[in-house]
Amino acid sequence: MRLWRMIFYKEVHQLLTNGAIYWITLVPYATFLMIFMIDNRPDLPFIIALALVLMPMQIMASLLVEEKELHAWRVFDQSGVSFLLLLAGKAMISLFITVVFITLAIWVSEVAIIHAIGIVVFTVPIAVFFASVGAVAAAFSNNRLEVGFWEGPVFLLFISQAIIYQNLSEPGILPMAHFDKAIANIIANPFSVVGEFLVLCLFAFICVPVALHLLNRKKHSF
Repeated sequence: MRLWRMIFYKEVHQLLTNGAIYWITLVPYATFLMIFMIDNRPDLPFIIALALVLMPMQIMASLLVEEKELHAWRVFDQSGVSFLLLLAGKAMISLFITVVFITLAIWVSEVAIIHAIGIVVFTVPIAVFFASVGAVAAAFSNNRLEVGFWEGPVFLLFISQAIIYQNLSEPGILPMAHFDKAIANIIANPFSVVGEFLVLCLFAFICVPVALHLLNRKKHSF
């Protein structure tokens, strides 16, 4: 319990003093606000997808790469804080900020509470996947600039396929098309996407051990 408390205070302090985190969280909020000012009922699937791509990946990467730059974990390692505990603390912060934003976006969109809970639960394994991507990006980067080179292609891929989806009459197998449909199905019937949710959980369950393996191989760089 003492170690968890130590990690919690450390992560909160790092969160409040990391300017990159403010920028990362500002982009989805600013995008949502601009769309909301134009349309009182903005495209909820797009806003949620934007948050899922940007927030867990970039927050996780930013927190970890800052750890690498400061070599702070070596001090905590002497205090008995394991590398896995450090990763868990940062992942929880990343997921918490993402879930708060998604919850706010759903609330503003006036979605019924049972459907809102369904959407939040459905997005958790997706957020876990992108947090894993961010962690791996940080492990193979030496500073925040290099992290951007890893994250940039992922973000551009999302934006490009989202634009294609908006302009195609038959979007086909585009991820945004399936995500849009899943959100619509949840709003209609939260239990209609149980199969898709289990597939996402399985995918996240596979990705997390792979990310941990790669991070352990790069543990010495922290």
